[in-house]
Amino acid sequence: VLSEEAMHYLRDNSKVIYLEVSFEDISERVSGFNNRGFIKDSDQTVEEAFLFRKELYQQYSHYAVSNNGSITECINKIKSLF
Repeated sequence: VLSEEAMHYLRDNSKVIYLEVSFEDISERVSGFNNRGFIKDSDQTVEEAFLFRKELYQQYSHYAVSNNGSITECINKIKSLF
């Protein structure tokens, strides 16, 4: 998502779905961001990087799907798009 050229390519050649999740939910689901190879500027917090990327995800996606419920609910929302 940090490469504008790559994101334009993806948008032009596929459907991009942004799975919308709050930072709080992401924090509960994922532990150890620093051990996962999570790319961020050295002076950014994980939350700042999340908020920055959120804008990019919204910008480049064709669809946004709330993913704060169960996996089944999320899948059904995606299926209903097509």
